[in-house]
Amino acid sequence: MVEMVKFVPPVIKDDAVEEEPQKLQEDVKEANVGEKDQEGEKDIVAPPVDGPTEVVQEILTVVEEMPEPPGGIQAFYQYVAKSIQYPAMAREAGLQGKVFLKFVIEVDGSIGDIQILKGVPGCSDCDQEAIRVIKKYPNKWKPGRNNGRAARVYYNLPVVFKIS
Repeated sequence: MVEMVKFVPPVIKDDAVEEEPQKLQEDVKEANVGEKDQEGEKDIVAPPVDGPTEVVQEILTVVEEMPEPPGGIQAFYQYVAKSIQYPAMAREAGLQGKVFLKFVIEVDGSIGDIQILKGVPGCSDCDQEAIRVIKKYPNKWKPGRNNGRAARVYYNLPVVFKIS
């Protein structure tokens, strides 16, 4: 059998370095810390902090409690379906498809920053109609909440344009 583990005996040295001992509490009590006033530069003036400073909240995609329109999401879908007016030129040309919108539900429940993620190909009127309907929504949403506070939340919505 071959010996696998080798034991090395400890080596004792006489030239050990002695560290400075820690100060006792009585020694620290005698120190006069902060008794002397020092004047700083008088040219530097701190900015005033009278009013509340506006903090720009980041817009979240997923939160603990998602925003919800009054009456629920089904009521919102019914509002959109009832309010959409199919553009006449798109109807005559037989253009159909989905407009994917992205908008922000603000902390106060209002809708803002409406963007088109993907529109109906060849029908910019359909895209503009979807934006118009979302902008005209009369009610404020229940805002989303994250960590117990109201939060700005992105909301995605598909709007279908289909000739029936």
